[in-house]
Amino acid sequence: METQLFAFISCNAYFRSLSLPQLNMPTIDTKRIHLTISTPDKKFFEGRVQKVTLPGSAGSFQVLKDHVPLVSTLQKGTILYGGERQEHVLAIEEGLVEVLNNSITVLVTSAIQH
Repeated sequence: METQLFAFISCNAYFRSLSLPQLNMPTIDTKRIHLTISTPDKKFFEGRVQKVTLPGSAGSFQVLKDHVPLVSTLQKGTILYGGERQEHVLAIEEGLVEVLNNSITVLVTSAIQH
């Protein structure tokens, strides 16, 4: 038993002493969600944001990370999106939104950036 324990400690010390390259793992963005806003003519925005407020047909609602999946119609109004440092405003006509797996896809008939 002592021999096995000594062998384990020796192997563990050996692996710790190796000069292995450090892996540059990407940092996980724990607060952000992926947002895409498109019209038939162009893509207005694609990127990561902390929150999105949308003009739903039954009332305005906000989407944050880990929101439940949903599909909703949108009425004429404004979309607010961004984070703590910067918030963008987009005036839209009617459209659709899908929220799934921390990704939001917004399709609208027309939009104007404010």
